[in-house]
Amino acid sequence: MDEAIMKRRTVTTARFKAKGESGRIYEIIEQADQLFEQPLSGPGKWKTGTKEYQVSTGGSANKISDTEFHIVLTEENATRI
Repeated sequence: MDEAIMKRRTVTTARFKAKGESGRIYEIIEQADQLFEQPLSGPGKWKTGTKEYQVSTGGSANKISDTEFHIVLTEENATRI
C-alpha cells in the first residue's frame, strides 16, 4: 500500500468589490485551504477545501450567497459588483 505525503497551503482564489448598504465599497478576498496529496507512485494533485472571506482593510466577511456578503466589522450586508 502506498503512503501519501500531505502538504497544505492557503491560496487567494478571488478578489472582488462589493457595495455595502451604506454605499461603501469593500474589497473582499476569497481564500481557500488546499491539500496536496502525493502518492509514492503516480501524479499528485491539489484539492480545494474550505473557503474564507476577508475584507482588504481588515476583518472578515461571511458569504450569504454567491453575490451577498455580511461584513462582520461594520455589521452590514454588501452586494458583489
